[in-house]
Amino acid sequence: LGGGGGRTSPYGWYAALMKGRIQKALQEKDELFGKRYQVAVQVWMTPQGRIQRVELVNSTGQRKLDNLLRQALMDMPVPKETPPDGMPEPVVIQVTAS
Repeated sequence: LGGGGGRTSPYGWYAALMKGRIQKALQEKDELFGKRYQVAVQVWMTPQGRIQRVELVNSTGQRKLDNLLRQALMDMPVPKETPPDGMPEPVVIQVTAS
């Protein structure tokens, strides 16, 4: 999954929503201000939408930055929207800051 428009997958709309929420959460983290990275993350969620596990598909090359990214995602609040029933996991999302 990624950030598709949802035509080919009934889950695309939720993946796009998650991508937007993740980008916003990372932009709001003071510890990440001014950092540059481009990584794909795998995200597993509870049925309520809380992120319960995060894995970086690729590293930033900086262990501290990788850990900050993981922690920022784990600290995200529970969304109003819950994942659709049967949504495959993990959801893979590309995040970038430059």
